[in-house]
Amino acid sequence: MKNIYYFLIFAVYMLLYQEAQAQFEAKQSFVSGNLSIDITSFKLDATEPSQSYNYYDLGVSWGQFTQSNRSSGWGINSSLASLKYTDPLLNIPSLQQLSLGGNHFFEFYKPLAEKFAFYLTPSVGLTYRLENVLRREDSENYLLDQTNSLILGASLSAGIAWRITQKWALYGGFALVNPIRISGGAVNTKRYSTNTHNKVPIESRGSVFDYNFAPSLNTTSIGLGFRYFYTRKYI
Repeated sequence: MKNIYYFLIFAVYMLLYQEAQAQFEAKQSFVSGNLSIDITSFKLDATEPSQSYNYYDLGVSWGQFTQSNRSSGWGINSSLASLKYTDPLLNIPSLQQLSLGGNHFFEFYKPLAEKFAFYLTPSVGLTYRLENVLRREDSENYLLDQTNSLILGASLSAGIAWRITQKWALYGGFALVNPIRISGGAVNTKRYSTNTHNKVPIESRGSVFDYNFAPSLNTTSIGLGFRYFYTRKYI
């Protein structure tokens, strides 16, 4: 908890008590995006069937500066992870995780030098997530927990922006606070067997609800990304 207080005190100090020239202009628009892809094939050991893992994470955000030190915008993101088994006896879905979400954010800037600025970003968002978690029950049976959930949350992040040129800037985030997180959904558990006589999995259903109102600080949340700036032309 002390780390959260230190982070907030540092953020307020940077926004209120540092003096420098502004690098941004009111009514200037921006767009940024991120893409991460991972494709891997592996074996846990020589006796196990081979597996192939595929993952992607895609996000796009856009917005506009309302003042030279303030902006607001929207973001959408999606991610997918799949793990495919080559063992034909395991008729198990390869999809591990799928998420689709959007958020609305605000940014507050405090210049540090001619081309550097500290920024603070509060945001709220809603995400749909599908997760499949496979667990081995015994030598022949596997349990697959499938969860569909909606997640409503708020976050507070911070970082440093480096204005490389008039059109481009490099953003580096280094901390994340999650004060609110509420999720609810349905859980469907299926039992699969490597026994070829058992073709239909046994199912059970349930529901899940989770919430968190205690702020948590994640100092290991570090990211880099580029942002493109432009000015809209109206005819």
